[in-house]
Amino acid sequence: MSDLHEPQAEPEQRGFDRLTPLHEALAALSPYCGEIAPIQMRVESALDRIAAAPVCAPAAVPPHPIALCDGWAVAAQDTLGASPYAPGFASAAPVRVAFGDVLPDFANAVLPLQSVAAERFPAQILSPAAPGEGLRASASDFAEGEIIVPAGKRLRPTDLALLGLCGIEEVALRVPHVRIVSRRSEGRWAVAMAQRDGAECWTEATDMASPKHLAEAMARPNADLVMVIGAGGGASVARALASAGKLLVHGVAVRPGETMGCGILHRRAWSGDAEPWSAARGNGERPASGSTILPVIFTPERIECALAAWLLLARPCLCRLAGAIGSARGESLPLARKIVSNPGLSDLVLLRRSSAADGSGQWEPLATGDIPFAAIAHADAWLLVEPECEGYAAGQNIFAQFL
Repeated sequence: MSDLHEPQAEPEQRGFDRLTPLHEALAALSPYCGEIAPIQMRVESALDRIAAAPVCAPAAVPPHPIALCDGWAVAAQDTLGASPYAPGFASAAPVRVAFGDVLPDFANAVLPLQSVAAERFPAQILSPAAPGEGLRASASDFAEGEIIVPAGKRLRPTDLALLGLCGIEEVALRVPHVRIVSRRSEGRWAVAMAQRDGAECWTEATDMASPKHLAEAMARPNADLVMVIGAGGGASVARALASAGKLLVHGVAVRPGETMGCGILHRRAWSGDAEPWSAARGNGERPASGSTILPVIFTPERIECALAAWLLLARPCLCRLAGAIGSARGESLPLARKIVSNPGLSDLVLLRRSSAADGSGQWEPLATGDIPFAAIAHADAWLLVEPECEGYAAGQNIFAQFL
């Protein structure tokens, strides 16, 4: 790493006309956020993680026909025309089964309990059954080799349940690791956000005024993305990046957090600085790496600025690192009242889900751009108003992403 003891020129302060549009900041950072190597993890630890490869059924599910109700397993052809007035008699005696039982080989239907007079000999069939009635056929849940979870999908609780039912104990996942660097090991809320976004995260305190200490904290091994919270105007981080990597953007045309920025750090393999990596990753190990390029995002300490940096810069980077696909988690609802935005800046809007007079759902705007703590406390979702948009009218249907 280059010598950081030499005096560095203070980065030029940017005025409003020098702010970088958000899409340009993301475009500058995205090339350094390629998909990371997959690891194997236990299914029970895979919630909210991103599948690195398609997860397929190793065998047919169910392997044999099973009953979907309590009743009598019968051969459907033996029940043709049967009724209480003209009972049928089975060539093979009906077999009593419970929900989930495997059917005997001769059976291809399940009749309700009242449809068989079992107390008589031979048993009388009192109603007809079509082939497949009352049962789940072999391979009707999953055929052998059928995709259960596609690559790039975020695993939900129902996915974990299905994988367990198919006998799958481990899956290949891409789990980005995020380091939060701050003055006082702050950013625990960001740790929770990262975990919900399928990443592992930890915090580290350092001297924010020292570019050398900042660069050392950012460049420690085993992170895929670094977020510096508490950078103020970003001068110290910008100096560290300029010396040990590259400053990509300083000043983004978004409210809140205009002084946020991003860059890259040229990180070398550091010896003698082991971390409890395998514990953080379940049973997976990070391959040893030599010289790497580490994406860095920095933001002021105010929570509304850090939240904006997380939602608008860090989360898209995590999606790229994990190879996530699919739509964002959110909901489309009409606006309870209009949203007014300033053209030229991207405005972060926080919204709360509320009920309209008719009981239907709606988005209630809480704050736009200038976001107080109370708005964060009551918000359920967020929306980005693009710089060319002046806002949205009351009643307009809007898709907002969940916080």
